[in-house]
Amino acid sequence: LQTSIDNLYSWSIDNKMKFHPGKCKVVSTSISANSEKEWNMFPFFYSIYTLGGVVLQNVDTQRDLGVFITDNLSWKFHVHYLLQEFIDRFNLLRRTVYFINNPGQRSTLFISLIRSILEHCSSVWAPHQKGLLDSLEHAQKRSIKWVFKVSPRDHWSEEFYMNKLYILNILPIRLQFRFNDMKLFYKVMYVLVPIGLPEYLYILGPLLSFIMTLDLSAISLKKLM
Repeated sequence: LQTSIDNLYSWSIDNKMKFHPGKCKVVSTSISANSEKEWNMFPFFYSIYTLGGVVLQNVDTQRDLGVFITDNLSWKFHVHYLLQEFIDRFNLLRRTVYFINNPGQRSTLFISLIRSILEHCSSVWAPHQKGLLDSLEHAQKRSIKWVFKVSPRDHWSEEFYMNKLYILNILPIRLQFRFNDMKLFYKVMYVLVPIGLPEYLYILGPLLSFIMTLDLSAISLKKLM
């Protein structure tokens, strides 16, 4: 890894794009990181890497392209960060466009300015834990109540909430994550993104022909609910 860092640094010098070592961090990931926290106080726990002769700082959490990566590969920190950003932006929107009463216009504002927060790189970080998914869904439910000018204290059954989403052509958070995964898979298979399938995966001829005929952009979200 150090050799790769040195090669990258040499490339940056040759191309006059020198990296700033102070903005580069090292995150040592491990699924057992929580059980090894007591060793973090010792300097030999972390591998030491340098960039241009400068020792890079080891951190537990680092944001990369808008996604927080933690040393234990958990997305709980990232989800909580997104929820706070979601709430802050929703409150700002609610105060700013109070004069808009049309549900269609409110829905457009919600999808473009707030819901988009939860969809950025969701194929990477989308959680599977019920608690995290429920927290995200609860935030969206509160926003949908605002779209229809309903008090956030009003109780909505699950069926009633799903019906409101159907009217707005919006998917529940869980299904939206799955839909985003489907779109990414389609792009990979259609070679629309520079991502290749692992060598142990391959597509049978008839199935590949079927996938190539799909147009996910034309699929109505209502058909997925």
